[in-house]
Amino acid sequence: MEKKGQVFSLDVLISVVLIIVALGAAMRFFELKEYEAKEMLEKSELDRVGNTASELLVNNPALVCYLEDIAGNNLGSLSNCLEKSQSINKASLGIPSSFDCQIKFGDGTLANGECRDNISPETKNVFAARRNIVIAASKQVAKNEFNDCINGEPCDVFTEGSLDLKVWKNA
Repeated sequence: MEKKGQVFSLDVLISVVLIIVALGAAMRFFELKEYEAKEMLEKSELDRVGNTASELLVNNPALVCYLEDIAGNNLGSLSNCLEKSQSINKASLGIPSSFDCQIKFGDGTLANGECRDNISPETKNVFAARRNIVIAASKQVAKNEFNDCINGEPCDVFTEGSLDLKVWKNA
């Protein structure tokens, strides 16, 4: 007597399909989480580089103006004071070579130096910061002229301005 039986039951077939669907959904979920983590890492690196550059732009003694006495002695740096014609390089802003940057003054002119790049339309993430600054005719500011300016007397040493810093990962 020959017995014939069903090799696969419908229940087994449905459970196998459900397991495959569940595994596919789990793999998709983990793939999305991996992509999200990579994006967050890139954004945090961009924010770190951009914030560092923004702070160094207005506080780096090699870039900002400095106060000097009558004898020409350096009395210290003046934060947020820049000479518009000076050249600004990426190293003085702590920007690695894998990043590009652009510094534009409030009147639309680009700063001299390495931060004159144009942003590609394909660039996804850009760090942008606007800084209020004073623009000096020279990096050396005489103490007596500085005192006149802060005391409200006529001042032709400084003009108020702003600048926009943009930093992005180069392609």
